[in-house]
Formats: sequence, C-alpha cells, structure tokens
Amino acid sequence: MKFKFKNRKTSMPRVAVSLIGKNPKEIKEKSLRLSEHHVDMIEWRADTLSFDNKERFDVSYMIEILNNLCDLDVPIIFTLRTSNEGGYFDMTSSYDEILMEIMEKGKPDFIDIEYKTAKDFEGLVKFAHDRNIDVIGSYHNFKETPDDKMLLNIMTSMEEKFCDVVKVCCIPNEFSDVRRMLSLPGLFHKKCPDRNVVCISLGIMGRATRLYGERNHQCMTFAAGDTEAAPGQISYLYMREFLDQIHEMLAVDPLTHNIYICGFMGTGKTTTSKVLSDRIHLPVIEMDEILEAKFHLPITHIFDSYGEEKFRKEESELLKLISESGPCIVSCGGGVCLNPDNIEVMKETGSVVVLEASPETIRERTKDELTRPLLKASENNEADMELFLPANSLMFEKEMVSRIERMMKAREASYKAAGNLFINTENRSPENVAFEIIGIKKF
Repeated sequence: MKFKFKNRKTSMPRVAVSLIGKNPKEIKEKSLRLSEHHVDMIEWRADTLSFDNKERFDVSYMIEILNNLCDLDVPIIFTLRTSNEGGYFDMTSSYDEILMEIMEKGKPDFIDIEYKTAKDFEGLVKFAHDRNIDVIGSYHNFKETPDDKMLLNIMTSMEEKFCDVVKVCCIPNEFSDVRRMLSLPGLFHKKCPDRNVVCISLGIMGRATRLYGERNHQCMTFAAGDTEAAPGQISYLYMREFLDQIHEMLAVDPLTHNIYICGFMGTGKTTTSKVLSDRIHLPVIEMDEILEAKFHLPITHIFDSYGEEKFRKEESELLKLISESGPCIVSCGGGVCLNPDNIEVMKETGSVVVLEASPETIRERTKDELTRPLLKASENNEADMELFLPANSLMFEKEMVSRIERMMKAREASYKAAGNLFINTENRSPENVAFEIIGIKKF
C-alpha cells in the first residue's frame, strides 16, 4: 500500500490524519472510520495508548495493534512521540530499542524517528530501510522557533542520514516566526533540491503552514482525527476540501485570491465567513482569534494591557502574513480598514467585502457581549455619559447607539476606500449574504 513521495503526480501535499486512542477497540473503530473516508495516510500516535494493567509501554501490545492497523488499505505512520517533543512517552532511554523492535516485528509503512531523541539516529534509519520502511525524521520545539541556520543544519543532517521525509515543527512567538517557517522549505530545497520536507508552525498562529504547503513544495501535512494530536491541527473532514479548493484557485489566480470580510463590529463578519467557508470550501482565518492566541488574552484585555496602538501594529503584521499565504476567507477585525496600508495589502491580494448594518441593529447584536473593547466605557473619559446612567435604561441605550453612530461615522471613509462590495446585513440571513459574496468570484 505504501506510496513513494518521489512518485507523486501532483503538487498537492498528502494529508496524514493523526489517530489517537487509549485501547485497541477505540483505535480500531477510529481507524475504520478513517479508512472509509479514504484518507491519504494514518499516523498512529502510539504514545497516547493506555496500558492499564500491562507493563508500561508494552512493545508486544503496540505491535499487535500496529499489525491490525496495517491490514487497512491505508499507509500507516508509526509515531511514538516523546514528552520532550510534545508527546506522552517519557522512557527516552529505551526509545531506540523500542523502535527497533517495532520495525522488526511490526509492519508500518513509515516510522517517525526523533532526531534529538534517538541515540543512534543514523543506525535507526538504516534499520528501517533494511526492512523497507520509510523514515520521517522529525524535530519538534515547543518553546520557540530557532533561527533559520540552526533549523537548516538539523534538516540537512537528517537528509544526509537518508531520511525519506524531513520534518520540523516549532512553536511561533511572533508572526515573523510563521513567515520564516513558510519560507524554510525553499531555503532547504536550495541546499537539497527535490527532497521531501514538512515545516509546520504549531498552534493557531501557524495554521497557514498546515494549509499552504503546496505553495512552498511541502510533501505532506497533518490533520486531526476527532482530537488534536498537536496544537493548531485542522479536522481531516475539512482539510482535504480546503486543499483541493486551494489547489484549484492557485492554478487560476496565484495572487488575488483572498476574500476579506470587513465592517464594523456586529455586522456579521464571523458568522458570514463560516457560512461562506461551508459553501466554497476555503478556510477561514479569524484575525481576532489569532491575535488572542498570540497575546494569550481576550481582545478587550489586549487593549487594556498593551493599548490600541500595539494591537493595531500586530493586526497589520498578521494581515501581511495572511496576504502572503492564501487563498482563504479572512474575517477581519473591525478596525483593519483604518490603516491605509492595510487597505492596499487587501486590494492587492484579494477582494474586500464590507458588511453594513444600522447603529440600532449593531447595538442589539452586541449589547450582551463584554468583549468589545471599543464599546467599553472608560472611567477616565468624561464623554462616556453612559457611566452615569442606569444600565439598560432607555437613556443608556440611546447613549450607546449614539456612541456607535459616532464611531461608524469616523470610519465611514475608510470602509468606503477599502470595499469592492458593500452588503447591508439588515434582516438578511448569513446564507443569503454569503451567496451574494460568491458572485464576486468564480469558484
């Protein structure tokens, strides 16, 4: 069943779906479900297995399960991820011996070997190849994204030891880390042309690296089964559709491919983006969600702790990263259009849809939400008259509607300069709005 990456007839990455299970019954049920969906590959994360009364990490127990998996008509990757690299296996002194026994008595198509964990990495690679098992040499860093020189040295060393696939996964602390990870395969290919490579930024910040591997010639990506095996994984139920649509759009239009959904808070950007994604099978990039992940704070607390200026700077950095990735649907923060440079980036790389609604409707949609930083009354601002009015009184509501109207007026020119299409969402369903957006592009 095993395929060779070098024999690929398409530039699209293969999708390996991570299989997590505590016992043979659960693993069998999940694997059968995956095989029925005709997934490209299954990565069995053996370190998630629970051994109950058996000896901890009983190898014969793992081999029995592995051989049952290998009876499926799907290529199997065996992965025993160590605690040092984001997994649950902590008997690292036995790592080499366990992998050798797995390869000797099991029948995986691929085996993941951790470059930093293996005592004899090169010996394990040779042992695998002698048994017709392909090797994914891997390096994971959950603290940072090291500089390019260090990562390239690790990748080159794995390639020189004849790994079939070179894989590096690192946590990003800045958006520039994700940008570097997106460009890393190209740098590696300059040194090692036509080699199979996977470069992933972990977490929500780095999801672009999982989705847009075709742009930088990555051979595969990883998707989640019913549970994430690594932070930032996307469900396999969506991943294949996303990759297919991205492939088609890149073939037709490699530059102006994104759909930016903009507008004032409460106009329906998030809901409309999700419905649109279901219709045209493009991933949604929710900018506020990614910014919250970067700061580890809700949006309103980012404003409180760092100020709006810092937030807007990071917002612009994220928009630039998204514009270099794509194709995708971008649910923008309400203030993205306030920066003329952001408008230029969006117009150069896609179509901008501005959603609209009346101040009264926006107030009704947002009045129960406590996460809207610009609608929070400030104790230091004497203009915030609503501070001195009973909450939910008629006067309070009137003041809040007036406040929204003033902010909308202040942003009106920016939205007008940005938009290619303007849609009023008053009394319209998200489905209806999404169908109008679809008309601006052919999918």
